[in-house]
Amino acid sequence: MITKATNLVRILLKESVNAGDCVVDATCGNGLDTVILRSLVGETGRVISVDIQATALERARKRLPASVRNVHFVHACHSTLNQIVEGHPTPTVVVFNLGYLPGGDKTLITKPETTTEALSHALQIIALGGAVIMVVYRGHAGGEAEAFSVEQMISALDPKQFVVMKHQSLNVVGVPPYVLVIERRV
Repeated sequence: MITKATNLVRILLKESVNAGDCVVDATCGNGLDTVILRSLVGETGRVISVDIQATALERARKRLPASVRNVHFVHACHSTLNQIVEGHPTPTVVVFNLGYLPGGDKTLITKPETTTEALSHALQIIALGGAVIMVVYRGHAGGEAEAFSVEQMISALDPKQFVVMKHQSLNVVGVPPYVLVIERRV
């Protein structure tokens, strides 16, 4: 059942990622998406897992068996995504979870400037037919501004090149997260 944004993301990932793919978790966080992506790409694929916080990368590493060799953890800002993926196969999916590290310092958040830069890079590097999947959290300080910047950017994308979808709950009290899906057509 799709009752949470993260559940929808898991369904979308299962539909979008195949064994052998190269994929990117641009905001690793606690590593849940990294683990799912690794299970989907299998032994022959590659996962590039990025976070600006070393704590996040350590948490994610602990979720995977030590024998896993095809997950590459990168301690960097997601805004440098274009440099991070150099030398790797073309990614089919790039996933983002905006906001702060769950269970971490809530003052360390993704920001409009770095996120739109990262999104711009992601749209340039994804494979034809590939997708950017983004969970947007607005309920924290800075969240609304980031959501506005992202939506302003993607609403201007050429519909001949990209299909942009927004999935959100309409009857939840408060400020629920929502999911953006951007599929590259050409």
